[in-house]
Amino acid sequence: MKCFKCGNDNPQGSRICNLCNARLIVPLDDKRGEIDIKEVGSKGDPFGVRSKKFDFSCHYETGNFLRLVKTVEELLSGNMDEKDLRESLSVIEKGSKGYLYSSLPRIRKKIEAPAASDCRDILQRSADLTEVGHLKFLETIEEIEKFFEDGETYHLEKGLNICHKANNLVSLGCVLADKFRDGEDISDINNKIEEYLTKEGISL
Repeated sequence: MKCFKCGNDNPQGSRICNLCNARLIVPLDDKRGEIDIKEVGSKGDPFGVRSKKFDFSCHYETGNFLRLVKTVEELLSGNMDEKDLRESLSVIEKGSKGYLYSSLPRIRKKIEAPAASDCRDILQRSADLTEVGHLKFLETIEEIEKFFEDGETYHLEKGLNICHKANNLVSLGCVLADKFRDGEDISDINNKIEEYLTKEGISL
């Protein structure tokens, strides 16, 4: 197995590079299911994060996603440990649960108010997108927690993939709300939303 950090060839089945001690990436196989991000093994960019494997919706990148990407990269490089990853997941969990169980109910209450009758459909769509996105942030945590159990790095890759979808859903919801609030044309963002939901097979 080739080390993404130093390029050293290690015996098949190795978990740690014999030369630089970086964690080796366990490649996905067909039994674990097809996901969007492929292990590319490039130095300093094991999951192709910087080589445009991620397509950010409307160039809106959430802090949760960027934080997790950086933490995973540093963990694989040996510059961070599992404690740092757990802390990053804790921040994501706290933020998403705070939104889902505190902020979102208040938002939905305002959407149902008579004053919002003329724009209810748009606001409801935005809330639905962000809700599904934050649920996927929690799904990210569930997947990466499996890494702590068995040490298999494909859980990190799959977790980043889920987190990327969460990023895009929250992004699309926020951009829709922002454009509507600012009085901008929302036809383009609505088309992007439809295209993305169809592509990913996501129902709101």
